[in-house]
Amino acid sequence: MQQKLTDLAVKNAKPNGERARKLADANGLYLHIETTGAKYWRYRFRTLDGRERVAALGIYPLVTLADARKAHLEARRLVSAGEDPVAVKQAAKRDAQTAAASTFEVVARAWHAKKATEWTPLNMQRVLRRMEIHLFPDLGALPVAEIKPKQILGTLRKIEATGLFETAHRCLSYVKCVLQLAREDELIESLATEAISHGALTAPADRNYSRVKPDEIGALCRAIDAANLFPTTRLGLAFVLLTAVRSCEARGARWVEFDLQHGRWTIPGERMKMGAAHIVPLSRQALALLMELREHSGEREFLFPNHNRPQVPMSENAMLYALNRAGYAGRQTVHGFRGLFSTVANESGEWDADVIELCLAHQSGNAVRRAYNSAQRLADRARLMEWWADYLDRSRAGAEVVVINRPVILKTAA
Repeated sequence: MQQKLTDLAVKNAKPNGERARKLADANGLYLHIETTGAKYWRYRFRTLDGRERVAALGIYPLVTLADARKAHLEARRLVSAGEDPVAVKQAAKRDAQTAAASTFEVVARAWHAKKATEWTPLNMQRVLRRMEIHLFPDLGALPVAEIKPKQILGTLRKIEATGLFETAHRCLSYVKCVLQLAREDELIESLATEAISHGALTAPADRNYSRVKPDEIGALCRAIDAANLFPTTRLGLAFVLLTAVRSCEARGARWVEFDLQHGRWTIPGERMKMGAAHIVPLSRQALALLMELREHSGEREFLFPNHNRPQVPMSENAMLYALNRAGYAGRQTVHGFRGLFSTVANESGEWDADVIELCLAHQSGNAVRRAYNSAQRLADRARLMEWWADYLDRSRAGAEVVVINRPVILKTAA
């Protein structure tokens, strides 16, 4: 049948009084005009079993006459093949809704939420932040059923390219857990991660974490001081080195946690690895650093805010990247500062091992020892932190620092 409508006729078509109006084109395609003036493309057809149906093909002028004829032709092909265009469209809409509700990010957040009763708040925050930084940008919007091994591996290789080999392995384990949940919920039939072999990723560094030798600490301090870094990042590295805390504990530090008058920082239990609050005695040097830091972040909640979003802490890898820029990529990690502190303090022979372990927030497996340490030996720990800060100053200045092994002499409890 010859087509009747023209672009001009469609554009100039007006409502017909109080009733809707229809302008026919050809083969069941027509323009439906409401009394309000709204115009809709429709296709009237009969299924193979004789039922009369009407398919919606779009709204004019978003869908032009040419577009409507293309959609009409496709719908006619479906009818000829014995399918119902209305049912096909409804099924596609349902599939799209299912896909939107089963993207990697949606399923990942559901998996993460299930861990709330198993993990500490600190670990919950850490895992979610890793996924937000490393996984969601590439995989987040993809339906889990469409994720391929090549896409997963490509994302993990990006992480490896920054030197974060352990993070890449952790993220692979997260992807495996997320897809496992998707399979349990019957969103997928097989795990894309099964095609990724154990050796596909670079093995992470030794769990002792990369660190320089004690006689290289001075050069390390000078490199950090001289590196072109944001002031808060440079001070963050110095603060972690002075206090021997974990980088996550420093990054999440809030000004309200500090008692500067008494030289103490109390880290809440929910931010500690073992779930118990930890008191950090602050050396003279740490207090001086905090005074300098106040000029940069004193009006913020966090000591070390994110440069782009100051309402949240510094990113997980900011300090590591800063160390890399200072020339220590692969040679020193932020966590490795703790190993330096432990090595130097233990090799000095001056400090009780329990005091060193308490400064590192390590808990003894011995119940009697834990009870003995319940007083936390703050006075001894404060002296140790002063000693460590002085050691760093002498090392930075280039003075010869000699560690002499001799019997432990510090045994007094706080």
